[in-house]
Amino acid sequence: MDTSHLMTDRMDALAITPVCLRVVFNLDNMLGYVPLHNSDPNVMSEKKREADNNFPPCLCSNCDPKSAENLILALKHLTVDNFKENILNRELTFAVPVPPPPPKVTKPQLCITKKTGKHQFRPRGHFKLSAARQMTVAYQNGYSLEQLEKLIGGEVINGQMVFLHAELEAHVKTQPFLNYLEEVQLASGRGGTQEQTLQKRKAARARRLENAAQKAKKAEEASIKAAELAKNRPEPTRRSQRTIEHKRKKDEEQQERNKRVKWTNSTNFTH
Repeated sequence: MDTSHLMTDRMDALAITPVCLRVVFNLDNMLGYVPLHNSDPNVMSEKKREADNNFPPCLCSNCDPKSAENLILALKHLTVDNFKENILNRELTFAVPVPPPPPKVTKPQLCITKKTGKHQFRPRGHFKLSAARQMTVAYQNGYSLEQLEKLIGGEVINGQMVFLHAELEAHVKTQPFLNYLEEVQLASGRGGTQEQTLQKRKAARARRLENAAQKAKKAEEASIKAAELAKNRPEPTRRSQRTIEHKRKKDEEQQERNKRVKWTNSTNFTH
């Protein structure tokens, strides 16, 4: 059976094999496959051959992962002078410089901050006005903290309910909320008799009609005023008409003179 692998399979096997890479490359060159287990007979035979021939210890990432990790961290500090000695030795010949910690900033260190320098999540994205009103009315009706949390769908941020509870205690005592609560009660018919509710609605409708009538009256007055201004605008007199006609004739005579001068100059140039 042919044990040779496809190139992609061999590359994948090379990435995950725990076998010594020196042994892996030798077997791949000789037998055309990448071994995946140290118990492979070919791996054991190759390791015995290396020991019999006094091979030096292997320094690959599978045999000595700690040294390989240190070497990777020090790669950017290697130079032409110290490259070979650090590749061939288990320990580095120099101390790797420790980079300074990054500075703590409150905004991104970018030159373009018009879009990236702003908060991505705003409060209205986590807690909308409709949810705030529902929660406030429910709190006024005696809902517990657990019931309020279920009402808004649970916490989005840790500590959100504790913060909202403190804000609710202060908000339900303000005049804007008391006015809003009164409007809700009137709309549902619980704030007074049905007759009082109807009277308030009629008064509001009358105010809207009165405002519409005032706007229509102002528009009509503006239209009448514009018509009067157009009517009182003076018509052009006979004298102004004669002036316009005289100016037109004068312009035509000037154009004719310019043509004659241009024609005279052109004939003199040809002669």
